[in-house]
Parts: sequence; C-alpha cells; structure tokens
Amino acid sequence: MQHAAPIFKVMPSQAAELAIKLKSDILAWTGVNEENMYGDDGPYRNIEICNDIEDHAQKDGMQYDYYSYQLKGRSVALMIITAFPALGTSYLWIECLVTHPGTKEGGTSLLEYAVELSSSLGLNGVLRLGAAYQEAVGFYEAMGFQKTGTILEEDTGGNEKYSYPEMELNPNKNLARWKKTGSGRQGRWEMRRFDTMKKYLA
Repeated sequence: MQHAAPIFKVMPSQAAELAIKLKSDILAWTGVNEENMYGDDGPYRNIEICNDIEDHAQKDGMQYDYYSYQLKGRSVALMIITAFPALGTSYLWIECLVTHPGTKEGGTSLLEYAVELSSSLGLNGVLRLGAAYQEAVGFYEAMGFQKTGTILEEDTGGNEKYSYPEMELNPNKNLARWKKTGSGRQGRWEMRRFDTMKKYLA
C-alpha cells in the first residue's frame, strides 16, 4: 500500500528492537531515569507502551503486524495492529500506538495509514482501540474516535483490575475531521488539520 509518510512494516524481532530504542530516546529526551518516573508523568505512559510493544513482539509474534514511522532513519512512532481480523469483524483493531513526545505527526500519520489499511481489507476505514490511559482519550477524540464501550482488564486470578474506554473511528461518518482525496481505488483518507487540534497532533 502506497503512503506518503515514512512508514515501514517491520518484523516482530525488529519491532522489539525499535521499541527498546524508542524508549531509550524518550528517556534521553526527558533526562529522567525510568526508575524515577511516575504514573502521572506524560512520558511515563509512552515508556509503558514501548514496554508493551516489546512484550507483544517477543511473545505474540505473528499475531500482530508492526509499523514504524521514521524520521532521518530513526523510529519516532510505533503501532501494532491485529494481523488477521476475525471473520465478520467490521473494523481493524489497533493494539498499541506510541510516539516520541518530542515529535509531531507520527501518531497521526500512523492512524491515517491504519485507516487506509482498513479500507484495503474491505473494512471501510473503520478502526477500534482501547484508550488505556486518560491522556490518550483526548488525543483519540481529536482524531475523530468515539467511545463505544468499556474494556475490563483482569489479572491472572480473574479479578477486575481496571477499566478503560473502547473507541471507534469511522472516517465515513466523521467528514468534519477526515477527508478523502482522489476517487475510487486511488482515493486516500487524510485527517483534516485544524489550529484548534494542534495540541493533540502527535
């Protein structure tokens, strides 16, 4: 699939390496050791997601597809999505998405890529994900996602651990934020950029 942004599909082993490197870059950018970060620190969430991506890549392997947004040969954003949507599924599931907090457009470009991938699979550009952190909800709402339900996380003992919103993006129903350039198979979904959304663009 053609896309203007510098997005590359990578193997699980490479995704794990890129997640480790991105975490290192984020820590260097913040100037804080991982041991001294706390849950209320914004970059702490990015570090946690890098760890999740590394864990998925090492344990789940080919269950997911892994994508890297790169600038000057360095990965500044990563995304993993379900590799094989179940029969009858009407959306593409994004498992993880993380960006370097010192960059812009990486997360947005990866979401645009995911919308296009969803369209190519006959899923009409529809995406779903779980916004596991409150900080992420505002970002995804600015991208056009809407809450569709609640996801309950359980520990190994079967006890409820915490809950967070499941969110869906349907670009066909959100033309205020999304537009399709071109027509037919040559058309491509893009997110509209507005000054009021700048603080969310990542």
